[in-house]
Amino acid sequence: MGSIIRKKVRFTVGDVTKNIDELTDKSVVLMKKNVHYLRKRVRGMTFEDLAESLNVSRDSLFRLENDKDRVTNLKTLVKLVLFFDVSMDDLLFKNLEYESMKEDTQIREERTD
Repeated sequence: MGSIIRKKVRFTVGDVTKNIDELTDKSVVLMKKNVHYLRKRVRGMTFEDLAESLNVSRDSLFRLENDKDRVTNLKTLVKLVLFFDVSMDDLLFKNLEYESMKEDTQIREERTD
């Protein structure tokens, strides 16, 4: 029988808070990039078009995409997820533009084989 070696890891509250803060900062940046990409490149929409579709103000949407310190509320996030038909995980934790380019490259490579 094999033995399982477990390593005890101790986290301080500061470590956990720092990791959560870093993850939150990264997800906010990705969310902003993803909203811009989905709005402009996938749907070809202006701020006004999307704001009207989501029933939010144009200024609010502009700040959401462009203000580095702006974090949107959950209600707006849910509206974005439903409108663009993406998961919350994808909106917050994936670079959707990069994923799309990667898929396009794989398709092109498969066609040339």
